[in-house]
Amino acid sequence: MRPEDPRFGPTPRLILDMSPDGTFREPSRLEKALARLRGMAMLAGLAAAGVLAVALALVFLSVMLPVAIGVAAFAALTLYWRQRSGRPVFRVVTIRR
Repeated sequence: MRPEDPRFGPTPRLILDMSPDGTFREPSRLEKALARLRGMAMLAGLAAAGVLAVALALVFLSVMLPVAIGVAAFAALTLYWRQRSGRPVFRVVTIRR
């Protein structure tokens, strides 16, 4: 397939800042500063995403931990009650053919 294939859309044009004598121009101070700022902004965004992931994990744990403690307490009380009343705690049923 050719790059000019209409299914892929227009081909991007590569722009080179080249002088007529064949040397490349140096980026300006503004371009260098913007590139540095862009990198710092990406790093800050990644850090914010990490903090958000940790916060969501803590919220999930803070919601699920009391539920797990309650379920474990209910199961322990049920097993204790069955044992105190004389009923078997676990019943094993085997089927023979």
